[in-house]
Amino acid sequence: YKPVPADIRQHARALIKFYNGAFRDEVTTIAKDKARSEVNRDLFSGKEQLISQGRYKDVLEKDMNNGKGSSSTSTEPCFPTNNALKS
Repeated sequence: YKPVPADIRQHARALIKFYNGAFRDEVTTIAKDKARSEVNRDLFSGKEQLISQGRYKDVLEKDMNNGKGSSSTSTEPCFPTNNALKS
């Protein structure tokens, strides 16, 4: 076993300090950005679900009102018919 020369040890320590500091900040930034994007994706997904539920509820209410002889004059179907899907 031969001891490593002092100048090489000093250079190695300087490299370790440099890369630890540089990459620590980069890794922290990447982790924060990833966490933010996951939270935003989850929130957006939840909002999409609420919007879909609201639209579905509106369609059902409209369909029920049209079926009960409501005063509504709309003749368009709430859901697409087979003919509408073919075109």
